[in-house]
Amino acid sequence: MTQTTQASVTSQTIVVEHIRISSGRSFAEVRRKLEGTVPKLDTGIAEALRSGDQKRAKDYEENGPKLSIFGERDHGALLADCRQQTQRGAI
Repeated sequence: MTQTTQASVTSQTIVVEHIRISSGRSFAEVRRKLEGTVPKLDTGIAEALRSGDQKRAKDYEENGPKLSIFGERDHGALLADCRQQTQRGAI
């Protein structure tokens, strides 16, 4: 006998504050300074949440950084790649 699993999808609207930072400095300099100031997200917190470690999660919420780098992308390179693909007719 084969047991089927029902999937469910839920949706919730959340508020996101988008902040734009303008600077007269070069992109590379701003990036270097941000990366030197803002810590990367502690990837271990995801495992603590998955395993139900409420003490660690609460401690991170109360004492961890309020801002952290979740991921990074070189948007300029991505746009350049897309532009090249478009010019070649690949997209």
